[in-house]
Amino acid sequence: MADEEINGSNSEDFQYLVDLIREGKKEGQNKVTPIISNAFRVEQIFREDDSIVDSLQGDRIPAFYDEVHTIDHQLAKMWATLTKYPMSDGHSWARVAQYLQVDRKKVPVPGTEYLRFLKRRLLAMARSKKGYEEKVRQLEGWVDELSFSHIATDLDYPTFQADREDPLLLLAKLPLPVYITTSYSDFLERALLKTGKRPSTQICFFTEKSRKGITNYLPDSNYLPDITRPVVYHLFGMEEYRPGMVLSEDDYLDFLMRVDAIIGSQKDYPTDLSLAFSDSSLLLLGYRMRDWDFRTLFRLILKARQQQQPGIAIQFKPSLGQKDYETSAFSYLQRYFENQKFEIRWSNTDKFIHDLWDACVKSRIVSA
Repeated sequence: MADEEINGSNSEDFQYLVDLIREGKKEGQNKVTPIISNAFRVEQIFREDDSIVDSLQGDRIPAFYDEVHTIDHQLAKMWATLTKYPMSDGHSWARVAQYLQVDRKKVPVPGTEYLRFLKRRLLAMARSKKGYEEKVRQLEGWVDELSFSHIATDLDYPTFQADREDPLLLLAKLPLPVYITTSYSDFLERALLKTGKRPSTQICFFTEKSRKGITNYLPDSNYLPDITRPVVYHLFGMEEYRPGMVLSEDDYLDFLMRVDAIIGSQKDYPTDLSLAFSDSSLLLLGYRMRDWDFRTLFRLILKARQQQQPGIAIQFKPSLGQKDYETSAFSYLQRYFENQKFEIRWSNTDKFIHDLWDACVKSRIVSA
């Protein structure tokens, strides 16, 4: 398998996607649906954390391409250490959260501790950010009241090179009526608002536990999204309702056990979400095959997908160090996705989004 085939994205793929986006814009329909992971934004924010980057470089593994040694997994290992997680697989958020769920029944739910860890880690990283000293001190006094996305936005994270626009903002600028995410935060909504759009946030796929106490963001089957008023579906809950976050292994298993019932319920499964899964081309952005969020999401997609429209799953290139093993791993993953009517593209997610945006600009679907 040639390196350019592994690392790059075929221009024909972009033309196919561009044509679908153009048709959807013209017909007022949803033809392409991005599905955005929680790790996508988290990794962009914490790639400025020197201790994480140093640990990755110490392993001699590129920071953004390996299946296990990633910024997201390094953060999970830090959380595992902080919570005294006793086993060796502390790179998994789901397993550390499961440990807390079982071992600490008298403390806040794992979602609360997960978010507190991220916020405190972010503030610790920002203490060395020049010109933000006073803002950090102010935010530290409100760390338990403010959301992770609020703190990150106030501190101007993530940062990008002067000639590279935020890829989440580029996604928000595309003429798409439906977005799906497994993020617990509202980074996507903030990006959409920044473009002048008015998004509707809806949390779908409730468990009985997660529905209690929710007053906002309930599924709305009467909402008619369009490219100026898109809908953002959160599948695994949001940080405002922490008991309903899908985070531990048990949470993911409970989610999967309810999938069939929920797919048959219009109350928790709006028509536009159903059509997005079954009839549009799906872009899975920022996921890794070994993680619980991807495995659960992919099973949901296979259950919900009726007409086998082609989708594109974006994954990072593993850096396994052994050429023969690396080649066989690529071959296995390629077959896995192809058997499910998905194609795999070994590309950095940021780069893929930028390339798609450039293709849309070239086709005059959007303006640069």
